[in-house]
Amino acid sequence: MQPKLDFDSINEVFLSDLRNKKIAKGGTFWREDINPDELFNSVDGNSSDSIFWSQHGENVIRYKELILNYNEAKRQIEEHGNLDHLSSNHPVNMAYQVLHGSEPIRLIEYNGKLLVSENGRHRIEAAKLLKKEGIDVKISAEITRFLTTSRTIQNNQSQVNSTLSNMANYQIENQIELLRNAKSLFSEHAEKVQELTELFNARVRMLEQDELNHDYMDFIEEFLRDYVVKLKSIRETIEDEYLPQLERKIRHLEERE
Repeated sequence: MQPKLDFDSINEVFLSDLRNKKIAKGGTFWREDINPDELFNSVDGNSSDSIFWSQHGENVIRYKELILNYNEAKRQIEEHGNLDHLSSNHPVNMAYQVLHGSEPIRLIEYNGKLLVSENGRHRIEAAKLLKKEGIDVKISAEITRFLTTSRTIQNNQSQVNSTLSNMANYQIENQIELLRNAKSLFSEHAEKVQELTELFNARVRMLEQDELNHDYMDFIEEFLRDYVVKLKSIRETIEDEYLPQLERKIRHLEERE
């Protein structure tokens, strides 16, 4: 016959493994819709110990109301998307803030079991009492997972690898976007060079047809011709050098994704 599992017996083994460095923190996460009957609490809320329930100036009825209002808050969020339709001091809104605020229920996950860590003893027991009364309530909590040391190292390394991979992918995507913008910018400049060239050529033809400007033709033609040569050289550099380089760089980065 296997011994009955309770908080004290599980916590004793947990503390022993922690002292002997057999386990270590493997990360903290948030879990919604926890069945309170899954939890091992450090107290027994079934007792009529008024001292326990009167801590913090409350009582068992008030704690039950808190859990019921929290579950109503979850229902309201599913229906409306948020609680903005309720005032900040509405009991339903306040209950949600208590469980999701600066003092959430905090649990330890160890060897597949969930143990109360520091906050939430009264809320957990109130939820358990409501379950016994046939009311299906859930709670949310911040959970710190403890793993055997070897698994912790593997888990942490996996998280590091995942983070590095995500950073590398982001940098590649960012470079591709920057290069595409540069390509677009160079292409736009190439088009502007073409427009200016055509505009200057048209202006030269107009001056050639204007007898009043014949005295200035030599000077203007030489100036415009030199300017057009420079513009064409810029365009050729863009088309022959920069754009092919950009295309190669973009293809190289896309192949690494």
